Amino acid sequence: EGCKWSIEPGKPRLPVKGILLAIPQDVTPRIQILESHSTPVGQKNLYPSPKLIPTEDGDGQYLIEQFWLDSRCYSQNSFYPGSLIEITSVGRLRNQRVARLEFHPVQYNPFTKELRKVDHLKVALVFDRSQQLKKQSFKPFQLEESSPFEAIYRNLLRNYQTARRWRGSGVNRFNTIKQVTDWYNPNNIYYKLFIEKEGIYRLDFAYLDSIGIDVGSVDPRTFKVYNKGKELPLYVRGQKDGRFDQDDYLEFYGQGNLGDSTYFDPYTDTNIYWLTWGGEQGLRIKTRSSLRDVTTKVNKYLERIHLEQDNFYYHGDSSLDIINTEQVSGEGWVWRFFYPGESGTFKILITHISDSDRPCRLKIKLRGTTFDPINPDHHVKVFLNDNFLGEIYFNDTEESLFETSFSATSLREGENRLVVTSIGDTGAGRDLFYLDWIELEYPRQLVAQDSFIKFTTEDGDNETAEFSLWDFNDYNIQLFDLTTNSIIESTAVNPGQRFIFKVISAGYHDGDFAQIYINSQVIVPSGHRGHNLAVVDEITGQLIETRHFDTYLSTAEADRMAEYIQNLPQGRIVLVAIRDEGSVSMTEAAYKALESLGSQLTRSVGYRDSWAMIGRKGAPIGSVPEKLTTTGNGVATVRDTLILAGTGQNYYLIFGDTLKQTKTYLAVGKSALKYPIAAKLDTTANLTSPENGADLIIITHKKFLSSAQRLAQYRASHNGLRV
Repeated sequence: EGCKWSIEPGKPRLPVKGILLAIPQDVTPRIQILESHSTPVGQKNLYPSPKLIPTEDGDGQYLIEQFWLDSRCYSQNSFYPGSLIEITSVGRLRNQRVARLEFHPVQYNPFTKELRKVDHLKVALVFDRSQQLKKQSFKPFQLEESSPFEAIYRNLLRNYQTARRWRGSGVNRFNTIKQVTDWYNPNNIYYKLFIEKEGIYRLDFAYLDSIGIDVGSVDPRTFKVYNKGKELPLYVRGQKDGRFDQDDYLEFYGQGNLGDSTYFDPYTDTNIYWLTWGGEQGLRIKTRSSLRDVTTKVNKYLERIHLEQDNFYYHGDSSLDIINTEQVSGEGWVWRFFYPGESGTFKILITHISDSDRPCRLKIKLRGTTFDPINPDHHVKVFLNDNFLGEIYFNDTEESLFETSFSATSLREGENRLVVTSIGDTGAGRDLFYLDWIELEYPRQLVAQDSFIKFTTEDGDNETAEFSLWDFNDYNIQLFDLTTNSIIESTAVNPGQRFIFKVISAGYHDGDFAQIYINSQVIVPSGHRGHNLAVVDEITGQLIETRHFDTYLSTAEADRMAEYIQNLPQGRIVLVAIRDEGSVSMTEAAYKALESLGSQLTRSVGYRDSWAMIGRKGAPIGSVPEKLTTTGNGVATVRDTLILAGTGQNYYLIFGDTLKQTKTYLAVGKSALKYPIAAKLDTTANLTSPENGADLIIITHKKFLSSAQRLAQYRASHNGLRV
């Protein structure tokens, strides 16, 4: 009597009954079964509860039922539901704390088809005093009998009379007010700053004046910025005199809105920072000097790339999300779904890969969305740039994290192709999963991108290290230590550019390729048979041209190479690599030409050997980097760095610091400083005023607005509620 049907899709459809009980403010409720007795009904075939599918047509939106059977549930030899009674939720009804109890008067074993009903059930609702809640103070609160909402309490709560003495204003309400009033003063002026990107934000005189602040009346020592209830340290230039002058500014580190348990917030990327002034002096970023005496040099760090797209909203493993405001299992935004046999290609842009023995790390978050008796029922393989990285098996709706490590040699400068494939060979009839995000960690050079770089170091056991940061496009570079909230001063900023040359030669039996890189950019991707040359201007560091000569094919090719090198001006940089074979048709003129670049090993190159050199026209023999590897013993690789001081429009920064803990640094040029995308004067709503108030608040999508308005009118006229 008074039961409804269960609605968990795919599982046996059985009668259930729910009641609402009031509970004290400071307890954790639990069920204790005192007596129970059940009687077998016999063997029955019971249909599962259907899925509810949202559908839309010209008449509006509505739900249709779709048959679905949870094969996992129907294959288990146990009674469903597993409990006769359970607490399904604990919440608040205005000032009354409540618990919802759900009774299951009938249980069903889908494997044996046995059905049994409960004849007698006696339970106790036990209140455990919560130590956390006992520490809170509760202000007694009781509505008058004439309150329209009192009738709702009386109709909904089974223990209405007892419940009246348990009412209180609630933990959440007082905690929220306390947290807000810790920093928000309704008597002060606040500006909301809208921020979406990570960076250093500068608010100068002109900007503050443009958003309506009377800057001349502000004591800059009292500037404060808050985010999510916390005050942030600021750097305020020129605050000592108590005036904010035309050249003064304030700066702080800001970032977009990140999720609490997810990388992205599910609702908005925009973060709100609150600017105010007056009263006590605000928190400030400290300054300290760069260290001069160092014991080691650092030229790389581990860069982490997080890739995620919220393209589809997965409603979870059941249709309970339609009636449940809380997240159900698996619910959330996902990148894409995979059916058996499908592959997904994901492009990853990588820059300034560092030559390092440090392995790269790849993580891919996957989750199944279907059930099948086959275990496991999902099989995935992962490839990077056509190289097999690994595979993973997982079952049903399990959340699975694919993790692997690999050498940085598998990466390419620029675009990399990651392929994820659902193999579909497990024999499962239902095999569907989704990909949530991808994360790649790789060793990267300390090179700025658009005059901005953020990097994290590891604990260096109290070593002192020198860092060189490259490729800033202006002289005004600021260095922030985000870990200790400080600015590092007395750094060395110099004009100049750095060019890192890397040359790889692979003979026929050792890979059969030639590659030449300048600053991780591929100049010669695979090369041609014979000698491959890249000529670089020694003054500007810029590539002039690439040439290749088939010194296996003919002596004429070797002499043509000799003539080309002889015509190069003194000092010119020449990068050389042999592919396949380059010795058979070499001539004396060709040997002498390569020796004019500084080579000592060119005459020793044998059949299908690997040989690489970074030469300079006019260099003494044996004075330049070169390497010879005989055939079958691997590739020959040489590297060198050219620093051109005082040239071009580029600058680099050098600083020293102690590596006694993991630290995160951020260096930014003036051109990379950011401003908020918008600013708005905050106007206090004064929601706690007794003039405000409502008994019922309805939140709806605009498509259901007319229905919500009719409901509001009904509640106001029939129940006397303020809606």
